[in-house]
Amino acid sequence: MQNFDTRLIQYDLTPKDARPAFLALLFDNPVMRRAFRQMAEDRVTRAMMEFLNLDVIPYEDYKLLSKRGYVRYYGDFYTYIPAARGLDLPDVRLTQKGERFKGNGPLDYRNHWHFADFILAYRVRNTGKGLVAGRETLEEWIDEGNESCLNALVDPNTGGKLTSLTELGVFDICDPTYREEMIQLRAKEKVAHPLTASKLVHDVVSH
Repeated sequence: MQNFDTRLIQYDLTPKDARPAFLALLFDNPVMRRAFRQMAEDRVTRAMMEFLNLDVIPYEDYKLLSKRGYVRYYGDFYTYIPAARGLDLPDVRLTQKGERFKGNGPLDYRNHWHFADFILAYRVRNTGKGLVAGRETLEEWIDEGNESCLNALVDPNTGGKLTSLTELGVFDICDPTYREEMIQLRAKEKVAHPLTASKLVHDVVSH
């Protein structure tokens, strides 16, 4: 498993009054300190970095980015993942404005690999109000039977539980016997639309 930089996680766990001193220990360069602090504490920048790199954000941050015009709900997509083939799920993506996002700091967050590495050190940041995920992440979680993450998903329009997943039955997806049958089925036949989950996603350390 790839080892990602955990300094952002350490910073999040540090009491607020101790963060300035801790930040000075993390970076000698004042430009990097300012950029790191904005990435960690500015809600828009943090949420955009998470959606760009993890494809999932807390519901309230999704609403914030949606109001700013960075992300939007484009309708539903038809999934071909064996465990939920034919199910309609919400298609949430970046807008053109979101694709051009660079943040307000001194560095280009999207193109700066160092900042992406901080974000990739964890899989998801759940604040308790639910998660909104993009297609790649939704299909990955269904395919691997990630019960805890699936149960945290909410409808991007209402913030309520995803009706489609409720109808399917999250626990049916996550049952070990069903997963074994799904794996055997996949070994026998090639799915027309294979998984889109990136390798980076599977390398992320879960916290």
